[in-house]
Amino acid sequence: MLTIPAMVRVGPWILERVQKDPRWTSCERCSQRIKEVWTCTVDADRDDILLSLGGQSTWRIGSTCGPTLLGVSQETWKEHTKGSMRRLRLLIKIEKLIQDAAAAGFPLSELVAHRHTQLSSGTATKKEVNHGGLLAAAQRRALERFIAEHQP
Repeated sequence: MLTIPAMVRVGPWILERVQKDPRWTSCERCSQRIKEVWTCTVDADRDDILLSLGGQSTWRIGSTCGPTLLGVSQETWKEHTKGSMRRLRLLIKIEKLIQDAAAAGFPLSELVAHRHTQLSSGTATKKEVNHGGLLAAAQRRALERFIAEHQP
């Protein structure tokens, strides 16, 4: 399971992380099957919200339930989650690139593994995320050329 630390505050909620579950899981709010799982925790001192949620303070939900559970608009949800989603999608892209390169015997730049580590740990800056996207695209093109040249 791939995980991106988020640590984003939306009102009395903290969006702790987003995970990509390859096996699907269920949203704790609506039971819909989801692959991208947001872990959200309400502030402990918000008894009014905790009471309305049956005392459960931490929820694993899908993005469609995010705005409803947190009591925010779809626009606010997107604004606060877009950075984490971008990082998650890039991490997925880099994971696939690493697997494909290993299968083809293609030596990737060491920076690819470094960006993977930064994304997974949540330490990648915006500039490093941007660079990671460019790097992944360039390495993907190089891998495709390598495969084309070495196919029988």
